[in-house]
Amino acid sequence: MLSYKEAIEYLNSFVNFEVSGFEGFKEVLELSRLVSILEKMDSPDRSYRSVHVAGTKGKGSVCTYVASILEASGYKVGLFTSPHIYSISERIKINGISISEEALAGVISNLKEYIKNSEEKFTYFEVLTFAAILFFHQEGVDYAVFETGLGGRMDATNIIEAEVVGITPISFDHT
Repeated sequence: MLSYKEAIEYLNSFVNFEVSGFEGFKEVLELSRLVSILEKMDSPDRSYRSVHVAGTKGKGSVCTYVASILEASGYKVGLFTSPHIYSISERIKINGISISEEALAGVISNLKEYIKNSEEKFTYFEVLTFAAILFFHQEGVDYAVFETGLGGRMDATNIIEAEVVGITPISFDHT
């Protein structure tokens, strides 16, 4: 198993459009390659119900509200948001508690086995999306709430089959 430091180094080896900007990102994104990896993992995203929120403004707040409402209703709830402010762990939470460094290293180690056997190239956000999906499955959440990251139809979070989809206001930068 990778250490936390090794897991972060591995994760940082993928192109990160949040850091590099979005130049040429449309040529890289294709959801079918992500679905292929999910199928190799036996579709862990289907072991829980999902909510998916997209938009320009307020999607992180809506995701947090939805997760809080579900948790207050007695459910075990995963929450995947981006970007992070202080630590990558804050992107993946269960019932408001961020994934531990050890758990993140473990889930990245598991993902590495699936990704290394693929001829496809993946992005930082895609690998984090896989990490959230797999972690929520491993921890047996009832619901998972996903916030889109890069947005649009090729966003990695679109591989989940959400029961509920929310769209916050869309601004001109998304037209």
